[in-house]
Amino acid sequence: MHLANVNGRGSVIIDNRVIDVEEATDGSISSDPMELANNLNYSILSELTLNDGSPQLDESKLGPPIPSPGKIIAIAINYRSHAEEAKKEIPTEPHVMAKFPTCVTGPYSDIPMRDLEMVDYEAELVLAIGKSGLSISKANAWEHIAGIMLGNDISDRNEQFRLPLKQFSMAKSYDHFGPIGPVLVTSDGFENPEDLKITNSDSFIMAFACDNRLYSKLPVNGDLKQVKDWDKPIDDKLMKKTIINSCSY
Repeated sequence: MHLANVNGRGSVIIDNRVIDVEEATDGSISSDPMELANNLNYSILSELTLNDGSPQLDESKLGPPIPSPGKIIAIAINYRSHAEEAKKEIPTEPHVMAKFPTCVTGPYSDIPMRDLEMVDYEAELVLAIGKSGLSISKANAWEHIAGIMLGNDISDRNEQFRLPLKQFSMAKSYDHFGPIGPVLVTSDGFENPEDLKITNSDSFIMAFACDNRLYSKLPVNGDLKQVKDWDKPIDDKLMKKTIINSCSY
């Protein structure tokens, strides 16, 4: 399924047309887009179908699929190429950090630079958790994941590495520094959700397809700055704990 926040309302997207969740379920599921991150709703959402009145999707109306998450957990240096690029040792456990939920914004929102001198950007894979749990094992991880999105991890690098205290969370959490979207794709939308690539498409800024590729290009002021091939994560055999276990401890 492709689930979206369309003009502030939870929606299912089929063939680029919109099904309003609250209207289609006669109110049994509210219009709050946060209901899209509740795995208990998926059996109902998966049964919804288009009708003659289902409008075409206007992408300019897309907001963040999960607009007010309880928390945002990020993992640093969890790809070998990233560690090598940063001249860091290969970690033996996940490096966990946080972004504040107030940084979340939609996939097409402007990101104000104000007077910042060194702002960086990183295309990311974002997982929405749809079922709570503690010390979740890798074997049970997908039972807890509501779906997958693209994200842009914006950082004020000067603040992030400013001495004497490095401010990682603050530097990544200014308003609008967490664009996500354009839709939340449930794991059944991919042949293999553990083997994904983020690649460039001439047609979309941030968009999904169901052929095990996440099509994205990351423009800054209209110029293409990053095209991301989804790299292989560091081998679990080198890790003392898995990412899902660390994040649910």
